[in-house]
Amino acid sequence: MNEPKPIGIVRPESVAKKLAAIRNYECPKMKAQVEANPRIPEVLLYLQYKSMQPGGLVKFCEDLVAELPERFGTPTMRESGRRELSLQDKVTIYTEMGDNYRPEDGTGAIESVIEDIADHGINALIRGRRPSDEHLEAWSIETFRTCCFRAAMEQLPRHLAALCQDTKTHFEEVNISEEGETKWAHLTEAIWFMDDPISVVTEMMDRQAEKTSKRLASTEVTKRVFDALDYAVQERAMVRIEGDSRFGKTESVKAWCEIRPGRARLVSVPSSNSLTDLHRRVAEALGIEVSYANRAQRLKERIEFVLKHTSLFLVLDESHMLVPQNYTAATAPARLNWVRTEIVDRGLPLALVVTPQTFMPMVNRFIKKTGYAMEQFFGRNYRTVQLPNELEEPDMIAVARIHFPEFGEDYLSLIADMARMSENYLQTVEAIAKLARYIARRDRHARITVDDLEAAASEVIPRRVRESQEPPTAAPQAVTRPAAKRGTKGRINTTLTAPERAVKPALNGGTGDVNLRTCSLRGASLDRASAELVPAEA
Repeated sequence: MNEPKPIGIVRPESVAKKLAAIRNYECPKMKAQVEANPRIPEVLLYLQYKSMQPGGLVKFCEDLVAELPERFGTPTMRESGRRELSLQDKVTIYTEMGDNYRPEDGTGAIESVIEDIADHGINALIRGRRPSDEHLEAWSIETFRTCCFRAAMEQLPRHLAALCQDTKTHFEEVNISEEGETKWAHLTEAIWFMDDPISVVTEMMDRQAEKTSKRLASTEVTKRVFDALDYAVQERAMVRIEGDSRFGKTESVKAWCEIRPGRARLVSVPSSNSLTDLHRRVAEALGIEVSYANRAQRLKERIEFVLKHTSLFLVLDESHMLVPQNYTAATAPARLNWVRTEIVDRGLPLALVVTPQTFMPMVNRFIKKTGYAMEQFFGRNYRTVQLPNELEEPDMIAVARIHFPEFGEDYLSLIADMARMSENYLQTVEAIAKLARYIARRDRHARITVDDLEAAASEVIPRRVRESQEPPTAAPQAVTRPAAKRGTKGRINTTLTAPERAVKPALNGGTGDVNLRTCSLRGASLDRASAELVPAEA
C-alpha cells in the first residue's frame, strides 16, 4: 500500500469561496445539486471540521472504512453483498476496478483471460486450465474488498478535500453538454471503489451524532439547552441561555455543537478587553489559520467572509466576557458591537451562554459608568431561556448512569445523593468516576470495585464526621435501601458511606448544618453477575 499523500487542514475560507460561487450561479450544475440535497453545505463544513482534528482527513477515511465497510466496493460488489461470486461477477468486478488496484494472478496472463471472456463469453474458461484461470476462481469478494479499501485510503482523502475546495469537483455524476456533444463528469471513474461519497459521509455524520448524544445524560438542563440552540439555528435568530454553573450547562452546549460540527462551532470568549483576542478565538473555532504575524484587520475580514458564506452558528460560552472588563466613561463595547453588526444584523444564528450572576451585573455596571444605550443589542435578543436552578433526583441519577453504566439503580441513587451534597453537583459525579478509575488502574484492578468507588467518593466529597466529634447519643443509623429485585444476581455487602438524604436547600443556596450519617449498601443489588464491578477503562 502506497503511503497516502499528506493532506493539510481544509481552511473554511476555501469552503466559503466554493459555496459563494455556487450561490452566485458560477457553478449551475452544483447549485442544482445543492438545491436537491440541502445537506451538502453541512457535509462540506463537517469535512472541514474533521480535517482540523488529529490525523485530519486521512484518519477520518480510516474511520469511515471501519464504520461503513458495506458502502465500499465496485457497483457489482455492493449489489452482491457478501454472497458467493460467480466467475462472471469476478470478471465484471475486475473490469470495474482501477488499473493500479486490481488483484494480480502472479503470471501476468489475467488480461488475456479477460479478453477471452469478452470475446467468447464465460465458457472460454472451460476450454483449458491456465494458472490465471485458477487465480480468478480463487478470488473472493474479500480479495476485491481489500483492493477497494487500499484505493480508498490512497485516493479518498484527497477527493474529499477537493469536494470542499475545488469548484470543478462535482458532488455527484452530471452530464455536461459541449457544442452539442454530451459528456459526463464521471465521478464513478475517479471514485470507483465506493458508493456516492456525499451520502456515505452523511451517514457517517449521522452515526457519530447518535453516538455523541448517547454520552450525555438527558436532564432538564440538557433538554432546555438543546431546544434553545435548535430554535436559534432553525430561525437564524439570537438566543441567550442563562443558567447557574455546575448544573451541566456548558457540557450540554458542548455536546450539541459536537453533534453538529457542520452547522455550529463553540467559542469560549476570552477574558480581556481586546476585540482581536475574540477574533483569534473565533478563528480557531472556525479553522482559520491564526498567527500573531497576521494583521488584525485581515483576520477580521476572513472571519466575516467565512460567516457570511457558510452561515455557521456561533455559540459563545462565557458571554459575560463580551462586556468590557476595564473601561472609562467614554469606552464603547467593541465586542458587543461586533457581535451585533457582523452576526446578528446579518441574520446569522447566535447563542450567548451566560450565568445570570455575572452577565447582567456587568452590563448594569457598564451602563451606569458609560451611559451606553444597550437597547441596540438587547433589542435583538429574540429569546431568553432560563435554566433550572436545582436538579431533581432523576437528573442526578441519569448523570451517574452515564459515568457508571454497569451499576444498579441503588448505587446510582446513592452516588446522586453524594453529588447533591457537594458544591459542584454534576462535576462531582464526573470527579468521582475519574478518580475511581484511576484508583482501580493504580491498584491493578480489572474493574472498578466498590472499595475504589468509596475511596474516590471520600476524597472528592470530604463529608465524614470523626467519631470524636459525634455526640454520644448520635449513633449511626442504617438507612434501609430498596430490597433487591427478583432475579438479580448477587448482593453487595460492602458498606459505602453516603448522605442520609439529598439536601435540597444546598441546591437553592440555603445554608445550615447538615447531619451526615453513614448508610449501608447491604442488600443493594446490581444488574450483572459481576455486581461489584464496572470497567476501569472508559
